[in-house]
Amino acid sequence: MKKLLVILLLVCIVWTSFTAVAEIQLDFSSATDEELDMAIEAIKAEKKLRLHTQIVLSETDLKLAKGKTEKIVASIEGLPEGMKQPKLVWTTSDKSVATCTNGTIKAIGAGDAVITCSAKLADETTIEEECQIEVYIAVSSVKMNKKKFTIQKDESFTPEFSIQPSNATNQELVFSSDNPSAAIVDEDGDVVGIGSGTAKITAETVDGSNKSVTFTVEVIEEQKSIAETNKKPHKAFNRTLREGKYVIGKDIPAGRYEITCLESEGETYSNLYSSLGGLYGDESVASSFSALGNMMEELVETDIEILGDYGDVMRSVSMKTGDTVELVLEEKTAIKISGGKCEIKSIE
Repeated sequence: MKKLLVILLLVCIVWTSFTAVAEIQLDFSSATDEELDMAIEAIKAEKKLRLHTQIVLSETDLKLAKGKTEKIVASIEGLPEGMKQPKLVWTTSDKSVATCTNGTIKAIGAGDAVITCSAKLADETTIEEECQIEVYIAVSSVKMNKKKFTIQKDESFTPEFSIQPSNATNQELVFSSDNPSAAIVDEDGDVVGIGSGTAKITAETVDGSNKSVTFTVEVIEEQKSIAETNKKPHKAFNRTLREGKYVIGKDIPAGRYEITCLESEGETYSNLYSSLGGLYGDESVASSFSALGNMMEELVETDIEILGDYGDVMRSVSMKTGDTVELVLEEKTAIKISGGKCEIKSIE
């Protein structure tokens, strides 16, 4: 009797299980193709939510300078026991910004891109993970035309920098002084003299390129001419300068000078046209030549340029015959005379 009851119980359990399976069967015969596709995607999404297998990347957010490479490592976690390790596939959202080969990312051009690592499991489920990439143009150099400055206490100035390449993504600089008791520098690069002494000011890039430039600031407290602190001629210097380039410290001692234009090219033209006019007996012709000469004298002047270390023009002055200008000429600069001749005299 007991044996018969056990058999009946087993039959009931099997029947109940069969009925439960039958109850979850779905009828898609009346569904459209679009509805079937939507159902398939919904099932895939649900399976993915329940999936514990995932790709883990060593980096998910990177900044790279153009031309640089970076290797990121991918691993698969939670892979079901017995399931074969799937192949990893790497793709990029923008090849003009960054490419990726087996996890090695190469920065191609400035911009943003997404590197995706994906894998297809044995049950056709696809898993993936992304790494955000920002590619920038790094600073290659920071230079200055002048690296030594002399100022008085409480005086301030803003140095100029040349940053290359000109299209560098981030050209911001941070500044520091090794002797704040002599000179300080603010976040904008403005330097202020605090007290007597010398300070080295450093300007450094912040884009990760680690480029920098250092210049020296000498601060004096006495109320005397800045030119007196520079290399001043030990004896009077007086010379006529014709057209050409003269290096300060080599051809001319550093110091403060008075420069007078002795003859401009315009005056030379004026004299020439006046002489030509005098060769004609006709007064109207002579008058025309004279007027042309006067016009040339007004238009054509003598140019004096102070050149920096890299040949750049730091200051330019145009002069006519008899004009005078005072200039401070420093070491490692040069003076260029064009279109005439001048007299240069040192000022005590």
